[in-house]
Amino acid sequence: MNQGFNLTHVIVDHRMRGIALPPIPGPAIPADLTAAYAMQRDVRDQLMQNQWGRPLGYKIGCTTPVMQQVVGVPHPCYGTIFDTTVHPSGATLSLARYHRLGIECEIAVRVGEDLPQRDLPYDETSVASAADTYLPAMELVDDRYPALPSPDPRIFVADDFYGAGAVLGEPAPLAADTLAEVEAHLMVDGQEVGSGKGALVMGHPLRALAWLANTLNQQGAQLRQGDLVLLGSLVATYWIAPGQHTVEAIHRPLGRVAARLVP
Repeated sequence: MNQGFNLTHVIVDHRMRGIALPPIPGPAIPADLTAAYAMQRDVRDQLMQNQWGRPLGYKIGCTTPVMQQVVGVPHPCYGTIFDTTVHPSGATLSLARYHRLGIECEIAVRVGEDLPQRDLPYDETSVASAADTYLPAMELVDDRYPALPSPDPRIFVADDFYGAGAVLGEPAPLAADTLAEVEAHLMVDGQEVGSGKGALVMGHPLRALAWLANTLNQQGAQLRQGDLVLLGSLVATYWIAPGQHTVEAIHRPLGRVAARLVP
């Protein structure tokens, strides 16, 4: 690592100030995704020490072809969600808190039981019984990376993969086998700007949850009862422009979630 540039400290400082990361010297970048996830854990710990909040669960990025194309990363990755960045539907979001706010339509799940390491890997069937409730959600993402010359998943992972929080709707009594049929429509100031179906998320949204459970197990961690997980965007990220005022995600039949935007 570059001894004059501590990327963990830089990520924490810039996240708390809501500004873009600066150009990053090559030697400061984690060597691979294993090192990037280790740095993500260091970032999480330092954010907690700086009163940023407590971890509430995880967001999974790049679980659909459209998002893999948008971000330039051909596989899923995860980041941490903090309780201070999660808002109820109807919340007011200040754009000043973000460098460049983006909105995504997500299916969220609250985990109802621990998913510890086991002999057989988890699949969509085995994680279905661990899903306590499903919620309509909008993930809040922040493009903190304009200085990157090209997409780099190592930096994205270390920085919680664009993560900036979420807006959550009310839990809905939806059967696991119907998640693939959920239709999402993203509205900005009353106009539709994107749509997609649950089946776009790895063929079935619970496959993303299984991927996360297995990935955490491989890293010596696990999903725990009460964790909130955002399973991946059903639409391409919509980047908010100045002068826009409202965002709403309509997930049929899961429900709706909305927020108001202020400078």
